[in-house]
Amino acid sequence: MNLESQAPPPDSLRAVLRAVFDAPEYQWDQPPDPLAFLRDLWDRLLLWLTELEAAHPIGYVVVLIMMTALLAGLLIHLTSLAWRALRPRLETGRQDAVTAVEIRDANWHLEQARRQVARKRYADAMAHRFLALVLRLDARAIVVFHPSKTPAEYVRDPELNEAMRGPLSELVATLYTHLFGGTRCELSDVERFDRLAGELGG
Repeated sequence: MNLESQAPPPDSLRAVLRAVFDAPEYQWDQPPDPLAFLRDLWDRLLLWLTELEAAHPIGYVVVLIMMTALLAGLLIHLTSLAWRALRPRLETGRQDAVTAVEIRDANWHLEQARRQVARKRYADAMAHRFLALVLRLDARAIVVFHPSKTPAEYVRDPELNEAMRGPLSELVATLYTHLFGGTRCELSDVERFDRLAGELGG
């Protein structure tokens, strides 16, 4: 028996093997790596730093210092952005503290403002002076007082006439700057605040 005459021709075997290995099950391509570019960039940076250290040691130290300063600046910037994003929530909580003060009549709050000035607690003096003003304006039906209102809400009070809205808005901005914004408050700031409140009839 001649076995060679029964063997399939080589071309047909190649065709069968090619057809089998062309099937999707035998496609062994690696899926694309989205981070491959970053890894390659990182590897190149490390290689460059290694070569720089060997060729120019002083330049290597300078580059490291610059990179460290850049990283520190980036972290400070990100921290600042996070603080600005969270600060309105913190300020809202602190604004609630103003209305949490025990509410008495206008004269009592004026006296408390004077006491806080004597203690050099100028921002607290502003808070009491503002309450005295609002209570007096409420007595004259210019604004509607409510313990749950924040200072800024009185500026938007529909009862408030337009001539008084601007000066009251200025007082509220000053109050927020010193009481909530952390800006240092001096005696001159309280005196000016008191004068403006007096001009509004408070």
